Amino acid sequence: MNIAITGATGFIGNNLKVFLKEFDEVNLILINRTKQNNKTQNEYTYEEFFNKEVNDNIDIFIHLASPNFDKEKNGLLHEGIFNLTKKIMENLYKYNCTKFIYFSSAKVYGESRFDKETFFETTSTYPISDYAKTKLATEKLIIEKSKKENFHYLIFRLPFVYGAGMKSNLNMIFKIIEKSLPVFVFDDDMDMKKSFLSIHNINNVIKMIIANKSSYNQIFNLSDHEPISLSSMIRAYKKTTNSKSILITINKRAFDILKNIPILSSIIKKVFGNFILDNSKISSFYDGKLISTYEGLQHYSNTKI
Repeated sequence: MNIAITGATGFIGNNLKVFLKEFDEVNLILINRTKQNNKTQNEYTYEEFFNKEVNDNIDIFIHLASPNFDKEKNGLLHEGIFNLTKKIMENLYKYNCTKFIYFSSAKVYGESRFDKETFFETTSTYPISDYAKTKLATEKLIIEKSKKENFHYLIFRLPFVYGAGMKSNLNMIFKIIEKSLPVFVFDDDMDMKKSFLSIHNINNVIKMIIANKSSYNQIFNLSDHEPISLSSMIRAYKKTTNSKSILITINKRAFDILKNIPILSSIIKKVFGNFILDNSKISSFYDGKLISTYEGLQHYSNTKI
């Protein structure tokens, strides 16, 4: 089976590439924006792909490549997300490729908030950032193009993804815990929860798709088994790593004060606020249980690089 991947040099793509190389039946075709140092036989640029210079048919095309910043900069989001995806889809026919997998963002539903709402695939979208707006426009383009270009699609809406090799604010927090430095957390009884996504769950869902155990022309929320609070995640990671960090707990009374200070309110909402995805749809197709964030943290601590 020939599987093409874009974005294989990024955090998610690199993990997926390493995972798929373990399967003897999978022949990976890596497509990058520019020529890579130490290029292997199965690595191509976008231009080489567009010019039909890949020498194999493609069974599944996994499109991960994407700029990742909130505000548009000189058209880079539109070009790197919308236009690139459009051009890839228009060239799939050259490789007899009829299966296209796109990694979108759960930010199409909006941003973290203090009030609690669960987002289903049928929930009305309300993207706020330019990034989320471009992702949603690209989703709509994929659905439209699939009919004209005669291919099947899967669109995954992802929350915050964590795993080996991540470079993010969460990684910074984890490094602080590993160094046994103090960290601020909130009381769990405040019940602010987020959906997170372990790279382990992404890998195993792709494994399911390769085994032809998925229904195409679908949009799926993809997240860990259940949402948890970021404070619970920090406590769990402290336990997993046997850290001696002191967790400084902020109670509800202090939270109510901080919440009314505009600049602090914005930061707290973004970092600790509610953002919950319902993943029952993907769970009904997935023939193995999606692991929890607690299990995902264990995988992370065992495999981080």
